[in-house]
Amino acid sequence: MSDRNRELSDQQTLAEPVAPKANDDLTIAEHLRLWLRSNSRDGLLVFDDGEGSSLSLAKESVDAFTEDYGALHPGDYQAKFDRDWRDDFAALGGQA
Repeated sequence: MSDRNRELSDQQTLAEPVAPKANDDLTIAEHLRLWLRSNSRDGLLVFDDGEGSSLSLAKESVDAFTEDYGALHPGDYQAKFDRDWRDDFAALGGQA
């Protein structure tokens, strides 16, 4: 492979990687760490799961949600509450 084929474009080096899809292998807290974008600031955290639009939430709301549910796996949350954790997470910003 030539050096030319190994080079990345400016756009590729600047773009944040697409977040992995939700699965039961990761806890909710691990998903949120992967989905957190670098443009988060001033008490407002920005998340992007790669499947929809970005979601901006107050850090305090995210911290409380993560403290309460972060250790759960998505399937455990589904079994306990009979709904997807991502819906409840999005509802923190009034975007359910």
